[in-house]
Amino acid sequence: MIRICYIMVTMYVCICNRLKEDTIRSLAQEGLGFNEIQALTGCSSVCGSCREFAEEVILSVHARPQQASSLQVLAGNAL
Repeated sequence: MIRICYIMVTMYVCICNRLKEDTIRSLAQEGLGFNEIQALTGCSSVCGSCREFAEEVILSVHARPQQASSLQVLAGNAL
């Protein structure tokens, strides 16, 4: 029998502030932009070398179409 394991590894975006990519993604999914995320987390406020990657992560999240929540789907079906 062969077992296949997948390990999800999340990458650090900002080493200075120990911020991982999933944290940045989560905040971006809430609609926050770079400036708001920086103010909340300190991302790119120490050495600044993470700014470009952090902005790429945020832009990739904002570029995806938002999925409707289950409540929105249910409300749409009721109409």
